[in-house]
Amino acid sequence: YDVGDFESIWTVEGLGHVYSQRTWQVQWDCSEDARGILVDGQAATMPDKSQTMMHAGLGLCLAESLMKQLTPDSTTKETERVLKAFIKLCQNNSRPGYVGCALESLGLVTRCFNFPMVGLVATVLADLDETAWELFWRGAGRALYFSPGHMVQPLYSPWIAAEEEAPNDRALDILKAGISWPTNIVNMRHPEIFED
Repeated sequence: YDVGDFESIWTVEGLGHVYSQRTWQVQWDCSEDARGILVDGQAATMPDKSQTMMHAGLGLCLAESLMKQLTPDSTTKETERVLKAFIKLCQNNSRPGYVGCALESLGLVTRCFNFPMVGLVATVLADLDETAWELFWRGAGRALYFSPGHMVQPLYSPWIAAEEEAPNDRALDILKAGISWPTNIVNMRHPEIFED
């Protein structure tokens, strides 16, 4: 936290990613049966203020690893198996009340690095777990904000992309919420951006 209030948000998320990946590899050999990554060991003494972003880092670690098992040609059954593993790992390695922070990262990872998979993952999640589906779209909204193609506002803003990519009104509302979060956090030191 000595890096500064603003910088610490991203630093803690990165720490959560690296810590989770190391713990999952070293202690669990990347097993889908891993438990307690952000609950036990060194993680047991984490300050409360780090929980949200550490869990986002956990989700990034798990989503990046598991999404490598899928391609646009993956079957619904293969996709369901991977998504069930992701949900189970998030649940078994998160502190009570923070699993949503980890689950949301699937949308970010899928939209940023596996864009052709967005439709299939969203469809399978809709049948598998409604909460995970909602968090997926929120993470996809975060991804829209950070997408380089949308930095050329207003020509093609993340807001326009959300309207084009949302499969329904509920997903559109969630995508907008997902865009709003990084918009506020990234620009908190520049209130003139909000006024604009």
